[in-house]
Amino acid sequence: MDYNQFFNSINVFIEAPIFKYIEIVIVILLVIYLSLKWKIVIFLKDRLWGILLGKKNSEFFNEQWKEFHNNNIDIAHFNALYHVSANTERQIEKYLKWLKRNGISAIQVIKIKSLFDINKLSFKKIRSGKLSALIIGDLALFFIALFCLNFVVTSAALIKVGENSPWFWVSDSYARSSQISLIPFTNTNWDLTPSMCNTKEFNAEKWSTEMNLPKTLARNICEHFANKESKDKISNIVKEQKIFFGFNCVLILVYFLYIFTFLSQVFYVRDLRLQIKRHRTKKWSK
Repeated sequence: MDYNQFFNSINVFIEAPIFKYIEIVIVILLVIYLSLKWKIVIFLKDRLWGILLGKKNSEFFNEQWKEFHNNNIDIAHFNALYHVSANTERQIEKYLKWLKRNGISAIQVIKIKSLFDINKLSFKKIRSGKLSALIIGDLALFFIALFCLNFVVTSAALIKVGENSPWFWVSDSYARSSQISLIPFTNTNWDLTPSMCNTKEFNAEKWSTEMNLPKTLARNICEHFANKESKDKISNIVKEQKIFFGFNCVLILVYFLYIFTFLSQVFYVRDLRLQIKRHRTKKWSK
């Protein structure tokens, strides 16, 4: 295989089918999440009208409408500040009494956000199966983020030549076996540098055979080290990898932190339940 055939037969890791639509899926999930969690639309619209039209022109002149609007704005404002989902003023009043009766503060409830049901004035229960799935899922996201981060911090392209060769890293200054593979344990442990290629004693074909690689791979890699066009192409692949995996790494970390925060809230709810129980016991013991 000559050099041109070698470069034309390169498979780039980010071109694998599994990665083609990953950003679209992640973005759609993010949009769905925001759509479901958005609870302050009225409040934001009111503020926007106030900015665009001025406070005087953005208000209702009809006193009954104005009172109705202000009541809804107050509820939306309360929900936004205290992370609850009250629909009426009566619900808010009951909530304030519930806080006082159980000896906890609104600040503590803010920390658990969606795990408090203001309609029932109780904490939502999370089934053990769902909790286990969230923990496993969060661990999976953490390792996927580490996988993506590997491409962000590495200034080398992960490629393979043809279908039967292993994935390997290649840059201007080295080529080495990959510790990441679509099929685990298929890579051998090897490292090739320009200085090795320039050594008179170095036999590329013999070295490839010893490393259990395609016969012409070492020779083609050595040609890459001395070829400016090849270096430029590999440099472009590296940039594409960094952009692709950097973007996905950020999104995955956002999901990881969201689930991690949710899990923290679940365990914090347990502490609140114990605090309420102690408060009620102490109250009735007096």
